[in-house]
Amino acid sequence: MNYKKYLSDNILKFWLDNAIDYENGGIFTSLDKNGKQQAIKALMGQAMSKTTGKANPVVMEEIIKNILK
Repeated sequence: MNYKKYLSDNILKFWLDNAIDYENGGIFTSLDKNGKQQAIKALMGQAMSKTTGKANPVVMEEIIKNILK
């Protein structure tokens, strides 16, 4: 396998096509395989980990969404 070609044609292309935030600047670091942003899911995972799974996920998601508005 030509790893350099695979990297440039697939992996780097995916991130260059989907990860650059042209509106606000910066890079999105949490994307699904289709390039959709998954920030809320990533934050939910971190929050649930910090609360050792004791937080109500529905409430936690609502709090995160309100903070991100």
